[in-house]
Amino acid sequence: MASTVVDVEPVRTADTRLRPVAAFRALRDLARSEGKDLHAGVAFLRATQGRSAIRAFARFRAGDVGRRILDRRIILRDRLLERDALERLPAESLGRSYLAFMERENVAVPSLLDLAQSCPEVARTAEERLFAERTHVMHDLWHVVAGYGTEPLGEVCILAIRSAQMRHVGVWILCLGGMRHVENDLGRARARAAVREAFTRGRRAAWLYGVDWEAMLPQPLEAVRRALNLTPPVRYQSAIGA
Repeated sequence: MASTVVDVEPVRTADTRLRPVAAFRALRDLARSEGKDLHAGVAFLRATQGRSAIRAFARFRAGDVGRRILDRRIILRDRLLERDALERLPAESLGRSYLAFMERENVAVPSLLDLAQSCPEVARTAEERLFAERTHVMHDLWHVVAGYGTEPLGEVCILAIRSAQMRHVGVWILCLGGMRHVENDLGRARARAAVREAFTRGRRAAWLYGVDWEAMLPQPLEAVRRALNLTPPVRYQSAIGA
């Protein structure tokens, strides 16, 4: 598959202030939907991101992997959409495990991007847009390498890892709210233990935003987990009865 063309005009990042009114409205809509209005969730994260995205991009750009990806305009989305190429990878590889996960959970990469683009974005440079798209499409790779499903607790645990990896107040608020929600079904002790474990795993793991996922796809999943320092999610598995 040919790489997606990424425009290169220098559009400077605009307002990065927290927007409490917009955040409150989005959080209210999310609460009314009992966490099902994903567009409201995106709007809330956008309103509360402040400078967190800029900090993450600067860290990405400063690393060897990030510089190479940005300089060569490497598009992770293209690799993840190459179904035939993923199917040719070894059975125990990250790429094959990712493909099986996407099919089992009925998730599509384009739908992730559609959701991410459903809320107006501040102006960004072409490189920042490339990085932002990359962070959106790697979401389900995180599910696979971290060992979390897409049920409510699994998604909350992904938020906990994300909050440990990026200083974003909105992610932490959603994580706390999501934890309170799953407590009703799983019990307070089990839910909180799983989320605390996820946060700790996120703190100890490699910085997942800066991983060379393209190079990782052919590698054995367990080897990738060891390389990223992602230990098994024992508390999570216990909570869901795995």
